[in-house]
Amino acid sequence: MGNFKSFDERSFLLKIQWRYGLINNAYLLVTIATGSLIYPLSDKGLWFLLTILILFIISWLTYSLIFQRSYLRQHPEDKASHHELRGLGMIMTVIVTLLALLLMLTTNASTLTFCWIIFTLPFIRDCLSVLKTD
Repeated sequence: MGNFKSFDERSFLLKIQWRYGLINNAYLLVTIATGSLIYPLSDKGLWFLLTILILFIISWLTYSLIFQRSYLRQHPEDKASHHELRGLGMIMTVIVTLLALLLMLTTNASTLTFCWIIFTLPFIRDCLSVLKTD
């Protein structure tokens, strides 16, 4: 039948970018892991959300000022400007987001479940991204 030059076959190839996902979202994983440890001791309401917000700000500042700058100088290929979400990665990200939303709306999910979903979605998106080809 022939090759379709307008079809970008790379957009439907999926290689999970674990390192890129972990490097870009380490502060989110630290925040939610710490929040999970604090959750049984908290009142599970507004104060827990404020604690998560404070943990998020502290971990993001610490991560970006101490670790990320020096790491990205040594590994420029892991900069966000070198990655994009295409094809199958975009489809899977939308499906996971819709399933997470459905879970939140149909079940009596706890605040911790809500935080896990919110903090995990960027990790999934980054893991499903591909390197840009210019």
